[in-house]
Amino acid sequence: AVVSTQSTGVNNKTALWFSKSTPPKLKTLVLNGCVSFKEKCLDHMLRNTSELEQIDLSYCHRISGKSILKHLSKNRLTHIGFTECFRIKPIVVQFIMCNYSETLKFLDLSRCGSNPLDFSMNQCPNMVALKVFNAKCFPQGGNEELSNLLRHMPNLEELDLEFNTSVGRNHFIDQIVRFCPLLQTINFSGCHPASASVFSSLQLLPNLSNLTLNRLNTLSDSGYHELISSVLINCSKLTTLSLQSGLTADTDVYSLLTNLPKLRSLDLRSTPFPLDGSFIQMSKGLVKKEPVTIYAQDTTIAEGEYEVPSSLKVMFGLPNIHSELFGLDGFAEDLGIDVYPEEEPWEDPWEDDEGEFWAGGYFDEAAQFYGEQHGLADGDIPNNGGFDDVHYFEPNDGAPADENEYW
Repeated sequence: AVVSTQSTGVNNKTALWFSKSTPPKLKTLVLNGCVSFKEKCLDHMLRNTSELEQIDLSYCHRISGKSILKHLSKNRLTHIGFTECFRIKPIVVQFIMCNYSETLKFLDLSRCGSNPLDFSMNQCPNMVALKVFNAKCFPQGGNEELSNLLRHMPNLEELDLEFNTSVGRNHFIDQIVRFCPLLQTINFSGCHPASASVFSSLQLLPNLSNLTLNRLNTLSDSGYHELISSVLINCSKLTTLSLQSGLTADTDVYSLLTNLPKLRSLDLRSTPFPLDGSFIQMSKGLVKKEPVTIYAQDTTIAEGEYEVPSSLKVMFGLPNIHSELFGLDGFAEDLGIDVYPEEEPWEDPWEDDEGEFWAGGYFDEAAQFYGEQHGLADGDIPNNGGFDDVHYFEPNDGAPADENEYW
């Protein structure tokens, strides 16, 4: 019922053999991270499927989605993952939103290469999770399309709109809260809010437990103080909170620790002044059933500078980047699958079937992906979307000196 492979080491010959061995009653197909998997292999794999419910093609850079149009109209898909599928055609996304509107529960279009679409006629009342981080199919200039889509998702529990700058404008978050009252997990990082007040309606969500508000670069020191003192401390169900690259003061951190009884994880990585760690001293008398884990990588807090009370656990290391990207949570290792296979014979990673080239990007020190990847023709200069720490490799340059610097 399940076919799963999460390996960048699947070469074309292996992929073609694998695709011809697909069981006809396949229900779940996971090809996450198979960057060499081609459209013709997917065509073979989907040809005889009629009961497929979940498909994850994330990071399959050579897939355009034509096979989905050809073979999946009779299936009842509930889960679809297209993260960084740069070649997915607009018609494929539109087909999915229309054909599976009643069954679709999970849709991930993060950094998907589709062009902007009109979603005004789509209704997905059973959608539970929608991830459109930096997705080209959702226009960045306005929020009317998103509003039309979300108003028909009353059961939505997870929403990722990272780097969608329209989120911070025109009371859009108020509309989201009104349309999707069951939200539990939200990511509004990089949304360019005009002020902290745009987030005020978040405290009206009774089930909000996971909130990510990284890189709110348009907020001042006082704006962050208002965000914490007037909004976040009133979100009493929060268990995880991320404020990376913010202007969070020690007193505000202490306020979060004392006012959020269920908080278990607080991510403060890359937070500049005025965070110096004095909140650790303030927290000596703090009583917690379980310690709060605080991520302090790239802050002015020095490791070992303070004696950490039992109520806190301060971490200075980085998470596993590979695991975060490809979802390798130990499942493959438990089954004895080698998720880091021996290298295949060299194939040019820059050139694809149509003679285009794709470019890589750096991670910043907080292990966050900066910028988009693009299909590039020889000599093209990509637009890095306003991010500074992006490095693109020109065709025929060969591999970088440090292979860990690009993905």
